[in-house]
Amino acid sequence: MPAMTSAPPDTLYAPLDGPGTGRDLSPAQEFALFARMLSHLGYDDGLAGHITYQQPDGTFLVNPFLIPWDQLRASDVCVCDATGTQTAGRYRINSATELHFAFHRVRTARVIVHNHPKWSTAWSAMRRLPPVYDQSSALASGRLVLVDEYTGTVEQQEAAEQVIAAMGDAEMAILANHGVLIIGDSLPELLTRARVLEVRSHNAWHVEAMGPGGRALPDDMVTRLGRGIEKAGGAFPGYFEAMARREIAADPAVLD
Repeated sequence: MPAMTSAPPDTLYAPLDGPGTGRDLSPAQEFALFARMLSHLGYDDGLAGHITYQQPDGTFLVNPFLIPWDQLRASDVCVCDATGTQTAGRYRINSATELHFAFHRVRTARVIVHNHPKWSTAWSAMRRLPPVYDQSSALASGRLVLVDEYTGTVEQQEAAEQVIAAMGDAEMAILANHGVLIIGDSLPELLTRARVLEVRSHNAWHVEAMGPGGRALPDDMVTRLGRGIEKAGGAFPGYFEAMARREIAADPAVLD
């Protein structure tokens, strides 16, 4: 049998404008795909939750209030200016997005997500950070903190500023008795953080439900695994692209 002489591929995954999509994607299409990916990770508490995605011109793409994340299409995505004032979109945005714009004013973060995913929110009710019991729960860059003071919903600027001060320079927060807040520099980075946070919360719940005996990963191992993802640009390589292709195959109308 002759030896194979073909060169290895330059990349391990197909880009979004390669096989599987057949097109380049607009920012609104990327946003809609991102919302659906998050929904399928458990970030879909009915109509609650909000996403902001900063564009190069300083405007923000924002999800409308009345569309569940698993049904969002590109044409549903709204636009706001830097003050949080809506300038385009068929539906209004959630007033609680003020938390995001307060964050954008004081920190460099292109993408912010707030929602109430099942497993992370369970830990928020316990006012605890879920321990890292396994490798998959450590594969995210950034730091997770607990904001251990519930002040109600986040529509008002004062409440938003309290969350920002308590979060410090962390990239992920479990908000006691509320949900989660995650920031990132790109959609792929934030998707990785969102996935790993919910995996960590889910797996830790099951380990502790089994009773005594679970052993968390050493802190230095958790740090090393996180740094590996950070060196890869903050996102697990190819994950966003793979999930985008899956969403398009399941419902091409997401791009409409």
